[in-house]
Amino acid sequence: MKHLNILFPTISVIFATMLTATVSASSSDDYCYDHELEDSICHETQKSCEVERKNDLMAEGKCYKAIM
Repeated sequence: MKHLNILFPTISVIFATMLTATVSASSSDDYCYDHELEDSICHETQKSCEVERKNDLMAEGKCYKAIM
């Protein structure tokens, strides 16, 4: 019983951390554009993607929604 008092809170913290990491990973860097020297460069919003793409001399193509 003593081990359960330690095991349950530990598993709960690990599970909560995994859920938070999954949600934060899927909510950022949703809009990308192709770059001549890199595969792609991604941004959180379409607006910031478009601004950066316009200022990037090595950008190729338009911003697109990334599939995660």
